[in-house]
Amino acid sequence: MNLTLARLRQTTGALAAIAVVSMVLPYMPAGLGTPSLQAQRNPYETGPPSAALLRRLASSADAFRNGDTVYVVASEVFPHEVVDVYMDFERARFVADSAGLDFGVFGPFVTPPDSAPEMQQLPLAVVLCYKDDITTRYVCPPLAGGPGDPVFRMENVDSINVTVFSRERGPVSVNMTRPPSTTVYTLDAFDRFIAPYYLRLFGPEVVLEMRQEMIDYIREGLGLGR
Repeated sequence: MNLTLARLRQTTGALAAIAVVSMVLPYMPAGLGTPSLQAQRNPYETGPPSAALLRRLASSADAFRNGDTVYVVASEVFPHEVVDVYMDFERARFVADSAGLDFGVFGPFVTPPDSAPEMQQLPLAVVLCYKDDITTRYVCPPLAGGPGDPVFRMENVDSINVTVFSRERGPVSVNMTRPPSTTVYTLDAFDRFIAPYYLRLFGPEVVLEMRQEMIDYIREGLGLGR
């Protein structure tokens, strides 16, 4: 028997928890009502998903918010690494089988679009807004009313380049082929915006490790040693 058989999670408690955590709704075909308690499961599993896994799944699925059905490939072992999110279950199952024994397919989940029921659905978009650390204001560049507008449909974004122009070394760029929801430039930004998010997701011990890794990364990058 293939011990890495992908699992299709549809337990009532699990889906309810995900819906509460980040407004991710379970997919229920018409006429089925409450999701079945008899989910497709690996017979070697010991129990339902943990709260930590549910939070991780909710966070990944919530990035879509397009009303589509999605499947999350993730590890059952903390901190529950997520490989990717897929629209196709068979593709997700193939990836999970290739990822290792601890990985499985979780879903299907449907994430509500970013709009009220009576309003037009808001497309997934990339915007070049940022927070000014000095004024503490959230700034979106002015719209020009044409191709130069700093707003893009997600499906049209090939990649994002962030370039820092250094007086000592000239321009240094980082290419992000998968558009990020946020970028972090300073340790204080990690403390104020990133740490609270991962604190809810993983807990204090993991956040402390992440912060120390960033400190080590900064010191090594500046040639200060660890």
